[in-house]
Amino acid sequence: MVIRQIPLHPTFESITLQALLWEYPPIAEDELFESVRPAVIIVPGGGYLSIDAQRAEKIALSELAKGNQVFILNYRVGAPFAHLPMPAIDLAEAIAHIEGHATLYGVDTTRVQLLGEGTGAHLIKVFEAQQQNQLRHMLRYENPIVDLVAFKKQLMKWGAEGHALFEQLCMACFGTLSPTDETLSAWSYDL
Repeated sequence: MVIRQIPLHPTFESITLQALLWEYPPIAEDELFESVRPAVIIVPGGGYLSIDAQRAEKIALSELAKGNQVFILNYRVGAPFAHLPMPAIDLAEAIAHIEGHATLYGVDTTRVQLLGEGTGAHLIKVFEAQQQNQLRHMLRYENPIVDLVAFKKQLMKWGAEGHALFEQLCMACFGTLSPTDETLSAWSYDL
């Protein structure tokens, strides 16, 4: 296995892809793969406040065991950087980078999937909406959070801790502590 950190943005060093790639036979950093494999781009959750790296790595190892080339996207998080749709732009850059360097990473560009976990699933839906649903064939979800109005109701049941968490998510995504339900609905999606 080869692990590579791939920078995606010239200004934000935290926007990266972590690549977990199969290696047959062992190759040098600048050599090309002789065969190609399906790829999975994991878009981790974390409430747009952080990246759940531990969960993403568990999913990545599972996908790697299935024979996939695996990429974990570290996108913009926290206020004001995660204002929507900025993280979706990071996802677009990741896809373009992988497709543009497919031979370097041993990726079959006809078999690339996006796997969203938690709020990562929401981010994929934001991206899909921008692409006018042309990507449905490459989408997978794990524990998706895509309906922000329902998510708000769920967090409010947690009391003060849930309320604070929701306010942080809203500040990161919308630049306000309490967006209207209309705003939340506008950024909510069906699976």
